[in-house]
Amino acid sequence: MNVLAIVTVALVSLLYLWTIYNLPTLVIGLLHAGRRKDYGGISLDEGALLTVSIIVAAKNEDKVIGRLLRSLLELKYPRSKMEIVVVEDGSSDRTAEICREYARSHPDLVKFYHRDESRGKASALNYGLSASSGELLAIFDADNVPEKDILLKAARYFEDGNVAAVQGVTRPLNRDQNSLTKLSSFEETAWFRIYMIGKERLRLFVPMTGSCGFVRRDALNTVGGWDEDSITEDVELAVRLVKEGYAVRYAPDAVSWQEYPSTLKQLFAQRTRWFRGYLETSAEYASLIFRRNLKCLDAEFTLSGPLVLGICFISYWIALANLLNPTILPESFVALFLGSATILTLTTFFICGVAVASLSKPQRFANLGWILAVFGYWILQTFIAFQALVEFTVRRPPTWVRTEKTGVVTEPSLKFTVNQRMRISDGF
Repeated sequence: MNVLAIVTVALVSLLYLWTIYNLPTLVIGLLHAGRRKDYGGISLDEGALLTVSIIVAAKNEDKVIGRLLRSLLELKYPRSKMEIVVVEDGSSDRTAEICREYARSHPDLVKFYHRDESRGKASALNYGLSASSGELLAIFDADNVPEKDILLKAARYFEDGNVAAVQGVTRPLNRDQNSLTKLSSFEETAWFRIYMIGKERLRLFVPMTGSCGFVRRDALNTVGGWDEDSITEDVELAVRLVKEGYAVRYAPDAVSWQEYPSTLKQLFAQRTRWFRGYLETSAEYASLIFRRNLKCLDAEFTLSGPLVLGICFISYWIALANLLNPTILPESFVALFLGSATILTLTTFFICGVAVASLSKPQRFANLGWILAVFGYWILQTFIAFQALVEFTVRRPPTWVRTEKTGVVTEPSLKFTVNQRMRISDGF
């Protein structure tokens, strides 16, 4: 057996292992998909509710920051038990002006802090942590529009004293902006409505996603706040909390709406940072696999996702090369091994494409184009992951790159309300 054949077997074996490991999570997620907790209207027992500090780190977000602040002011939570802390991080647009006016108009709720020099999101969050006082920290990105009862629903999970953090659901504001936002929304729907549900039901590792997250202050202080050297400070924090024995829960009923990338440039920047951050965190906490703890082991499997995507990209090229020149992999069982993995992937995403096509409205023959679109989107993701894997391997210095926001809203149920908020925000 030649060297390429050995490498191929090793790579494809990792793909099979990762797929088999995640299968129970996906099955459980599918069985419980769409179920949201019902608290029967949620009683407002003010004495039992924890105080909440909402921290917003913002830089050059004048297209969306006013919309978020208006949404936060409309949340259903006792005003005596909440505060909004905005850390504006060296913006060059009107972000500081908009935030400062909200703080002036609502001094009892909104605290505004300006920093001349930007040192990244994690640094801004730590600044907000030191400037706030709530028992819980709620984190929202500037493009979010949280549902009005989100704090009430998230707070219920912290009735369990061992719960240190809760990750809510983010849904797309601009799903129908173009084909890319629609594909991204399908991907995120699968992540939140299937994969994360499965992890929650099996009590496995729940990764934080950077927005619509809630953390208990004392636990955050115990682990040292957000890591300012990490480009994915959200998932890195979740790993540290789990490492220290805390529980991180998933709240499928705590919902916030946000903008998804609408251009390939935005998608590349966002996913490259995500994938590179996952790989960096996986390497930093590799020792977790030696702990006799399923949640710690699952954290490493979760963080290895970009590695698996990168291996997929490599395997596809090996398969194509072998198809064009069968002598590259002379051993028939190796070719069969690689071919079966390729066929499995193609079949899986053909099924996903059919599902997307059937869900697209109105029903028409042209919807079958989503079959090719889903597969193309998958190939794109594997390429981005491969690029991140190369950058990680050659130790290219990681950088935190923000995703540009446009303020576009296409979700029918929110379009009128959000546009109305934007008009109010623009006029302060």
